[in-house]
Amino acid sequence: MIVTRSRILNLLLLFLATEILTRPLVRNVISVTEFALIGGIAFLFAMDLLCRNERWVIQKKSVWLILFWIYLGAQLVFSIFRHLATGMSLEAALSVDLIQFKITNVGYAMPLLFLGLRNTQAIEKSIVFAMKFAVLYTFGELILSFAGFRSAIAAFYTPAGIVSEGLSHIKTLGIYRIWGVTGSTQLTGVLHALFLFWQLERKSSRLWILLTLFAIILSTSKTAYFIAILLLLLHLWLNRKTLASLTLGLLVIAFAATFSISTSNIQLTSFRQSVSHFFSSIANENSVLGNNFSETHKSPLADLEQNLRRSDYLYGAGITYSFKSAAELPESIRNQAYFTSDYYFISFLNQFGLVGGALFLLIFFIKPLQAILSGKQRDHNFVLLAFFLACLHYSPLISKLIMFIVGYSLWQVYINRVEIVANRPSNPSTRESYSWLNTRTLDAMKSI
Repeated sequence: MIVTRSRILNLLLLFLATEILTRPLVRNVISVTEFALIGGIAFLFAMDLLCRNERWVIQKKSVWLILFWIYLGAQLVFSIFRHLATGMSLEAALSVDLIQFKITNVGYAMPLLFLGLRNTQAIEKSIVFAMKFAVLYTFGELILSFAGFRSAIAAFYTPAGIVSEGLSHIKTLGIYRIWGVTGSTQLTGVLHALFLFWQLERKSSRLWILLTLFAIILSTSKTAYFIAILLLLLHLWLNRKTLASLTLGLLVIAFAATFSISTSNIQLTSFRQSVSHFFSSIANENSVLGNNFSETHKSPLADLEQNLRRSDYLYGAGITYSFKSAAELPESIRNQAYFTSDYYFISFLNQFGLVGGALFLLIFFIKPLQAILSGKQRDHNFVLLAFFLACLHYSPLISKLIMFIVGYSLWQVYINRVEIVANRPSNPSTRESYSWLNTRTLDAMKSI
């Protein structure tokens, strides 16, 4: 049987969409397997491309993404040398930096998985299937929670490290806060938001559009609410003919949500306060409570300005580390503890400075918005714009399922159709009927 890129990517997507079911059983194994699969598949695909008699053509639209990759790679190399300068061993330096790279930055390299992909229809069907599975999983988890199985669900997820102690039975808007396929309330809502605009721009089934809207509401993710409201307004403005049907759907959903809230006799005060706190805490002092301490910190923006002044405004403070607390990190890098997990865009600026921030803003906001307004690839550019808005809160890069979808959209927008030109005089078939496990590839790998 010929093993094609699309089949391998489908298997990887299946693993990412269902790992929430296996992570509680073998947490460490799944974490290592995830990184190994992504890295191994990227390496094998790269070997196949290098062994083909083809030349690469870099087009203007690819330049900014390539510069972004080079910049992130340079920061990683700089971080390793910084550790070596403090006396840390090469093994320890590689260990801490690669662990952090896996958590926060490997998602940006996801488009590399799609280099050379020809059968886009197959992978897009799989992406749609995975996102539909995520929607149904959200409904299923909530139904089981309200049916009396909330404690059993929390007990199942606990070994995966995603259940906060004492918070498993907390409700928002009268709804249990779900974990979903991403293991996070906020990120599951973001995943549904990506799917919503993927469907809207492709004029998919109205039933699934409504189900996805319900899933966003039931996720209780404030980030997803923000994305959905803002981008729905943009979508309605661009597609005036759909205004009536979408407005009707939104009214139905709003009525259902209002009925659910009123019948559960809950107050909206705490929800409004949490939304208000999100915006006010960016610019104002805020209290941080721990197990044995209570501290008042400056606002994240004030801390960011202080950090960049101490390091470098242009290039930032370099990679910071979130996989352990500051007290648990090696002493030589304790001052490089992760800045804040609440506002990813601030942490990104702290790490990569104004240069990194400018590239990020250009790739994920300015270029996609320009393309949307000009009517180019709106489905994929809406995904990139939704990802950018999600980065204003928790980091979406934690979920490799989200980054698989974002990576595919990055590839479609910045790389696809311009990546390679064959040197051979023959006219190769456009159908993906080749095997990356061909003789030339295997011979090349044996010679390494």
